[in-house]
Amino acid sequence: MKTATIKNELEYEVKKYEREVEAFTKGMLENPAHTLEYSNDMFQTAARLHVAKVVLKWIELDEGNFCEIVRERANGLLTNGARFPQASTSQPSNLMHLQVISAWGRFVVEYLND
Repeated sequence: MKTATIKNELEYEVKKYEREVEAFTKGMLENPAHTLEYSNDMFQTAARLHVAKVVLKWIELDEGNFCEIVRERANGLLTNGARFPQASTSQPSNLMHLQVISAWGRFVVEYLND
């Protein structure tokens, strides 16, 4: 996939995920207990938003071979995440770590596999 296409799709995803975060934040202000009962999806949204923003930053710093550079970086993050899974006593921290690894995997599969 071309860098310009990836950039356009990720910019769209960032807007979508930011709207979801905004809706979650509104729910937290209105009824935190109820909103937290259904917060698992927000971990995935936050992780995907993080990855999209990181990749968009890398696109800005593109040195001419964007896909190869990102593939190497993402594969390194995936390998480290698989080899050294987080084992915090904080369950939300562990869940976020897993979702970030998952979001990197999704990015590689959806955008970098030709």
